[in-house]
Amino acid sequence: MIDIIQIYQQYNIKYWTEGKNVQKGWVNIQCPFCDDKTNHLGFELNKQYFYCWKCKHKFNDQVFKALKIPLSELNKHSIFQTQIREKLNEKQTFILPGKEGLNKQAKQYLIKRGYDPDYLIEKYKLRYCDHLSLSYNFRIVIPIFFEQKIISYTTRDYTDKQELRYISCPKEMEIIHHKHILYNIDNCKNNFIFVFEGNFNVWKMGDNCCSTFGTSYTTQQINLLKVYEIIIIIFDNEETAQNQAENLGNILSGLGKLVYIICIPKIYNDIAEIPEHKALIFKTKILNKLGLKE
Repeated sequence: MIDIIQIYQQYNIKYWTEGKNVQKGWVNIQCPFCDDKTNHLGFELNKQYFYCWKCKHKFNDQVFKALKIPLSELNKHSIFQTQIREKLNEKQTFILPGKEGLNKQAKQYLIKRGYDPDYLIEKYKLRYCDHLSLSYNFRIVIPIFFEQKIISYTTRDYTDKQELRYISCPKEMEIIHHKHILYNIDNCKNNFIFVFEGNFNVWKMGDNCCSTFGTSYTTQQINLLKVYEIIIIIFDNEETAQNQAENLGNILSGLGKLVYIICIPKIYNDIAEIPEHKALIFKTKILNKLGLKE
């Protein structure tokens, strides 16, 4: 939920919480879309929408554009984000398991899957655990960042022999639960965003791409996504994943977002299987078709 009063205060927008034209549970300002001379544009605090009592129109993100408030800034003013910042301030450091960089075996695993391990180490601060790490033996450690701070991590077996491919940080140890965050969200700074189910997919496609850590998604992740004008969802080709992509798309469309659900070429199951140069070509073609630029 958006803390609209905090937004108005930061951007020096005059508002009313009571008095003429203001109903209980609303916050009003002068409407930028009509010849309003007072305060007819209200924001309903519970259902989170704008309505002008003078021009009789219901508005969503158009109001922020008219007030010259960047949509990417809205996350910073949500009640949920306020709670996150409190947690970030409570814990200034987060200790990751494993060692810096990647060992030879982990690098070979990534190369075999079509990645440049040195680039990933630098870009995403990957680490590794060897045979001496107990809980995470033979795993790549993937830090999860939010606002440039590590808030959790997940790990991936680089032998492909362990029963569990992924093991994440125990919830009680996380600064913020990773399912309340989108992986790589710090590098998504345009008005559009690609949404994948896995981190390896993000690595193939780069900036302006995030993942939901699986096909399931949470209300908190939807709140992070809804500040983007255009949302491009690319889940795996299997039926369950496609159904989840459609469900997520329907929710975001209902919030007034422009949503595209893209299928990857049938010869691949997910983006991570596509050679890196072909993945980037695939991304460029999507952006060109939608008239978008990074």
